[in-house]
Amino acid sequence: TTLAAIPMVATAGMAIDYMRAVRSKTDLQQAVDAAALAAASAKNVTGTTTQQLAQRKAIATSYITKSVANVSDIELIGTPTVTTGPNTIDVSVSAKVKGSLINVLNALPTDALTGEGGGGSVAGSNKYDTTLNVHSKVGFSSNSYLCLLALNPTLTYAINFEGNATFYASCAVQANSTATIAMRAWGSSEAYATSFCSLGGWVGSGFEPDPKGGCSTKADPYAGLTLPTAGSCITAATIPQATVHATQGVTVKNTTAALKPGTYCKGLHVTTHGVANLEKGLYIIKDGTLDIDANSTVNAQTGVVFYLAGANAYLDVKSGAVLKVTAPTTATAISSTTAYKGMAIMQERVTGTANTLYSKGGVNIDGAFYSPKRKLIVWANDTMNANSKYFPIVVDNFNMSGTSTLYVNLDYAGAGYAEPTELKQTGKVFVSQ
Repeated sequence: TTLAAIPMVATAGMAIDYMRAVRSKTDLQQAVDAAALAAASAKNVTGTTTQQLAQRKAIATSYITKSVANVSDIELIGTPTVTTGPNTIDVSVSAKVKGSLINVLNALPTDALTGEGGGGSVAGSNKYDTTLNVHSKVGFSSNSYLCLLALNPTLTYAINFEGNATFYASCAVQANSTATIAMRAWGSSEAYATSFCSLGGWVGSGFEPDPKGGCSTKADPYAGLTLPTAGSCITAATIPQATVHATQGVTVKNTTAALKPGTYCKGLHVTTHGVANLEKGLYIIKDGTLDIDANSTVNAQTGVVFYLAGANAYLDVKSGAVLKVTAPTTATAISSTTAYKGMAIMQERVTGTANTLYSKGGVNIDGAFYSPKRKLIVWANDTMNANSKYFPIVVDNFNMSGTSTLYVNLDYAGAGYAEPTELKQTGKVFVSQ
């Protein structure tokens, strides 16, 4: 009976220790996964890429050190390791689960186990311990920013590049349209960005990288922005160098005029070699066009915001015109533009005539272009926005053609603006191993 009890005890001990090892490994794996996920998804990391990775490593190390202390029945073998890659966090832990009931066998002389004499005791041996090697690898993509967003939910060619147009963006591009062809690069056009994505499909060989389909709808990032209210129409006494007409708006023609902020009823027209120099502030173009003819100039380079108000208000910049706009920063904003820092051209949320930017190289806009219900047409035979550091575009739909080259950057810090968190896209986190 005594001899028969020995294998029974061994079998029971093996079963118990196996279940202890399984439970411990599960708990340890959960702790390792959680540590890697916590580090990869951390939102409070700052500084350079190297500094951010060091901070993520510290988070994982702290997390796993605290977590393994709560895993029962294990003894660590060495120290948990955390390895970081450019976009990965790898956490590894080695531990052992000591045998319990099965170690009764270690207390018995060898002849009790084998029937042979002279064996002596093997007490202290760890041959029945279970070694656990656990690791988890979590990948993450970097945060990014949208700089061209077409909000129309169904339009075909919601973002369209054609002709010999070239588009360079240092940020992400998205079309919210679910159309079969929501995004297109046609003819010899080329479009470069950090990423392209549409809810629907795309076509064209000119994209770099190729667009991705099936992305989630991006809500209007400026939907919460309270737009200005038009005031009394500006008068000739305020801007004596310009012509003010009750039904035709304000005209700067064959002259140089110093313009002041205010409401420009029926539009602002700069024509026939006219030059308009704008003081910083808010310019509301009400029920008319903001149009600039060839060989005419609008200088708005120190904290100017244009707001196009009314169904009949739109932008019309002719080829050969010069338009230079710099949105307000903290340093240049005044009371009327404090709420619109970083915004260069805004439009009321009503449908109407498309906005057009034609250029022979004279257009440079530093600041956001926001027209959620209108199309923006870009056509040029020279570069546009070559010196602009910050030009996010949020429109209903976007079309670019001709032989133009448009630069769209999002260097908000270099331009003096706060981080555009409304344009930020949080990176994704995924368990790879």
